[in-house]
Amino acid sequence: ALQRDDRKDIIYYQIQEIRGKLNAAPPTPAATVTSREIERLYQRATEEYTQGHLIRSAALFLKILEIDPNNSQAKKALNRLQDEIDQGEKK
Repeated sequence: ALQRDDRKDIIYYQIQEIRGKLNAAPPTPAATVTSREIERLYQRATEEYTQGHLIRSAALFLKILEIDPNNSQAKKALNRLQDEIDQGEKK
């Protein structure tokens, strides 16, 4: 039978093994979190656009581009929005 101190040692080593596995596991990539945030911002921007809030929508698309300057969806949407604002000013 295991003595009390032996059980403590076994538990201690099991904890160390688990900690080692946790430390070895790759962290959640920032890109994953960022892509979720971008997706959420994009949805909000399109909702603002459909409600006619062009300034709010533009601000959200710009926020996306701050996070991801190469985001083609946000670039296209912002260009369309700018064209629409320009057309409105010409009327």
